[in-house]
Amino acid sequence: ENKFFWRSAIAQNIMDDIHIGAFQSKDDNTWKWIDDNKSVSDYFNFVGVFPIPGGGNCTAMLTESSTAQWINEDCDNQKLPFICRRYGYSTLPSECPHEAPIEGKDIIAPGFPVPSIPCEYTILVEANNLVKLEILALEANPNVDFLEIYEGAVGKNLLANLTGTNPNPDSYMTKSSNVMRVNWKP
Repeated sequence: ENKFFWRSAIAQNIMDDIHIGAFQSKDDNTWKWIDDNKSVSDYFNFVGVFPIPGGGNCTAMLTESSTAQWINEDCDNQKLPFICRRYGYSTLPSECPHEAPIEGKDIIAPGFPVPSIPCEYTILVEANNLVKLEILALEANPNVDFLEIYEGAVGKNLLANLTGTNPNPDSYMTKSSNVMRVNWKP
């Protein structure tokens, strides 16, 4: 969920941190989730010495790094955008698609947010046209997970081999073929 919050912030170009739905209870000083009042102890991502006593009873996520660590602060004095909860991932794919991707539709790695299933996507456009792939954001474990982009239906004409985190949109285009292969290799 932490990565989901971070990706959501980056996708909206929020680079100056966000408040997340965790707070310090005045009753017992524990850190809890605002939507269900459960302890954050099952997932605790505070930076080093944080939470700092007296530093505030709200939690902010630092969005400038993909580690998306937290600090505590006074949310009355520090106005930031916020995220409190997310919907489940039940509608996301759990296996590789059997059909070609549709123009304008997102391609999401099967098993997201823990995408551990390798997939190959073939993108085909009409003859005498080129394929353009736009990547809005990429989050992959650096030097572990890779997104390979090839020109053509066969062969090793590699256009890009991407890994790590890139929150900025980027695009790739074939040079002479109307076919592009995109391989997700976790």
